[in-house]
Amino acid sequence: MKTSSSVPGTAALCLTAVLLALSRAAVFHFNSKLIPVPDGLLFALAGLGGDLGPLWLCLLAAVLLRSRLCAVLGTLYLMAVTALDLFNAGAMYQARLIFSYDLFLQIRNNTAVYRLEIAVACGLLLLLGLCNGCGLLRLARAPRRLAVPCLCVLLLLSAAATAGYELTRDSIFFKGYGTREWVLRPFHTAMLDFFRDREARLAARNASIHAQPQDGPTLATASRLLADPGTVRRFDAIVIVALESIDLAYLHGKNPDIPAVATRNLDALAREHVLFDNFFTAAQPTSRGLHALMASRLDYEADPPAATPSIFTAFAGAGYDTWFISTISGQWGDARSDITHRYQPAHVIFGEELSRKYGARVLKWGLDSALGFREAADILAGRKAGDRSVLFISTIDTHPNYGFVPPEGDACWRDDTVTASPFLLSLCHIDRAVGDFIRDLRQRGLLTEKTLVVITADHSAVQGANYTRRAAYAPDRIPLLFITGDGGILREWSTAYASQIDLPATLLTLSGILPPATFMGQDMRRPGSRAISVHDGVLEARDAAGTERISPRRQPAHPLSRWFSIFYPAETSVREKSKGN
Repeated sequence: MKTSSSVPGTAALCLTAVLLALSRAAVFHFNSKLIPVPDGLLFALAGLGGDLGPLWLCLLAAVLLRSRLCAVLGTLYLMAVTALDLFNAGAMYQARLIFSYDLFLQIRNNTAVYRLEIAVACGLLLLLGLCNGCGLLRLARAPRRLAVPCLCVLLLLSAAATAGYELTRDSIFFKGYGTREWVLRPFHTAMLDFFRDREARLAARNASIHAQPQDGPTLATASRLLADPGTVRRFDAIVIVALESIDLAYLHGKNPDIPAVATRNLDALAREHVLFDNFFTAAQPTSRGLHALMASRLDYEADPPAATPSIFTAFAGAGYDTWFISTISGQWGDARSDITHRYQPAHVIFGEELSRKYGARVLKWGLDSALGFREAADILAGRKAGDRSVLFISTIDTHPNYGFVPPEGDACWRDDTVTASPFLLSLCHIDRAVGDFIRDLRQRGLLTEKTLVVITADHSAVQGANYTRRAAYAPDRIPLLFITGDGGILREWSTAYASQIDLPATLLTLSGILPPATFMGQDMRRPGSRAISVHDGVLEARDAAGTERISPRRQPAHPLSRWFSIFYPAETSVREKSKGN
């Protein structure tokens, strides 16, 4: 006769099975363009099999030993797997990532605004766990002659799935397609990777904090030529905005395929001020692009993770106060430690500070850029007479998988093309945020002839609803917009070829400050300037005549290779970067 607990226990086990299957299928569905459907279903089933191996082992022990403790352990394990798989399914749709130590650090510092959701989720999971416990206890008392063979078969299948994963996880099959591996990754591997990442992160952090510049390749011995700085124009405030994953071709004024309503503010600013036509990504993805913009360097990995001459240190030496503002979590990729110790701005603000100050919630990869712009405007407004400041703002709104949208009632909502595309809605959102920021500065009297706002991107986009048609991470033109109170600066050089490494040198020479010898970039006003980028271990130099591609390892005598060796004497090639953000 059935006990009263067997019905809810059986129902809970069935519900858990459905949840686990759906969560694995959801992770696969997100990657359906990378994985054929038959393979995807096989991967999801194999991943689920790998997850459940320890559960079968606990149940087998419970049946053979008639041990309630083993059934309870199996229940706890099942709840942990359920929680992780459901979380990963949601995280894939929210931000194209899965559980890791990076993600744990980010969540740990942003839980205050999610207390209600966390409490409800934990309560439901606990209720499901109690019911599952009843079901597993019932199964543990099943006749041995039936339960033991079935559990042994399931355990062997799970072992085969786990072994298959471990044998292939580092194979060429997954190269360049990390999200394939995510579909198969079993629970135990996720947990082991979590603790390995933690140890590696702590070791890297300690090295970053305690290392001295001489511990790595010598940075201070490089030499280079400087352009004639021409007319020096000293600004009291310089604001550099690095928009996430934006191509120059995302502006309607440069690409009629983009609806005019989506970028009306950026297009208006381009007409009123100075938009550069041939400004390129130097390196990507984000950490490499920001390294080029802040340190004027091409190889993020080859440079030591220690104090590096940067745009912050150079301006600070000339009496400027320096700020770095980002709307992502400072724990993501250990960004706070990296920015603070490597580039050395005087003040660092990340999503944690903005979230606490404004009571904002994280959406997708981070916070609304409007909060970063608001903070920057308040900083400028709070300066005393005679103060000079440099602010660097990094946004996240337009990072795939897109999710930010323009305000309710915005004209973008009345355009069918825009509303049908999450990418275009996100583009419209950042356009409005930039427009509101510039209007705010004007209304406060902060955008004068002594203020320079630079709008650019951290790197060219790799997605964007097919508006970009090139190989992943291939460098391309990105916006570079100079905005001042009088509207006319460097207009005669707006067609010059340059890349991100040239922007720091240009801003310094424009301000009458000699760039550090470690800067690879040059003043954009230098005659014969070229846009230098790195992609897949190859240096690319662009000008009006075309693109020259050089491998320093294979062509060490080429002038471009010799130039590169000045800054990286121990390097014979630019190493291929991992495809992360």
